[in-house]
Amino acid sequence: MKYDVFISHSSADLELSEKIYDYLQEQGIKCWIDSRNVTGLYARSIIEGIEQSEMMVLIYSEKSNSSAHVENEIDNAFCLGKMIIPFRIEGTPYSTVLRYYLNKSHYVDGMPQPLDALEQLRDQIRRNMSEQKKLETLDEAFNVIAQWAQVDVAQLRDAVKQLKQRPTSVNEKEDEFDKLLNEFVEREFSGEGDEINRTENVEEYKSEASNQSNDNEDTSSRYEILQNAAGEIMLIIHAREGEPDNPRIVYDGGDEALLYRNRECSIILEGIAEKAREPFLKVEQVLVVEVKNDDVAREYKVPLRKIKSLQSIY
Repeated sequence: MKYDVFISHSSADLELSEKIYDYLQEQGIKCWIDSRNVTGLYARSIIEGIEQSEMMVLIYSEKSNSSAHVENEIDNAFCLGKMIIPFRIEGTPYSTVLRYYLNKSHYVDGMPQPLDALEQLRDQIRRNMSEQKKLETLDEAFNVIAQWAQVDVAQLRDAVKQLKQRPTSVNEKEDEFDKLLNEFVEREFSGEGDEINRTENVEEYKSEASNQSNDNEDTSSRYEILQNAAGEIMLIIHAREGEPDNPRIVYDGGDEALLYRNRECSIILEGIAEKAREPFLKVEQVLVVEVKNDDVAREYKVPLRKIKSLQSIY
């Protein structure tokens, strides 16, 4: 499928629908919406958009409930066997026609503040993505990382597969992540002279909302800093709960950097190798890869902000 979601809406709800479109796109969910994707004949574009989308999200309101265009879109999606997820922004009961199509559909409650419920909508979409789409997403992630590291994607897959098959015990938990990176990096980067010395350190959590200690601190938390031949930087860390929200890295050129992951989680990267410091200062952004259970959980680009003194913000 070319798109994950076709967004159906009334023209009266266009402003909100475009905000929902922008949010889902930022979350890696490819969307179709008429105001951005219609080309050529309107009716033909609508049908092609529905056909090329895995599912439909209906921005449900009093206006969409009485819209003939919305009814046509729902009918076409239904006939093509597409899943339809109503995102209710108003409490208006379904019309007789929409009740026929949507009465058994699980809706997402977006009332009274629709923008506050976008994470729920995102999660509902992801839960209903087909297994084939999940495989396509995983393929894309492997290809992005392999291209960035300038290695063969088949070798990357093999490295992850071998590690997943290796038996581990509770006593090995602290070293498991380090072994994964050592095996792959030593095989793929040895002799190139372009990698940054790898560093291993316990991360320190700091909550921006509280000065209390974090009881969920991960005793096995480590990180790896790698550089490819093009000078780009990759930071590999253990995955954390919750999605990154406006993440950024601040660095003063010393042996520590601070990764703001979201409002609840900031990570101090201690003991940055001296060889890594100058290359770290030269980049404008860093590719952060989070690993969980020997697999890539998520990857995202983070801007790097250079400051005079990191200690001044602790």
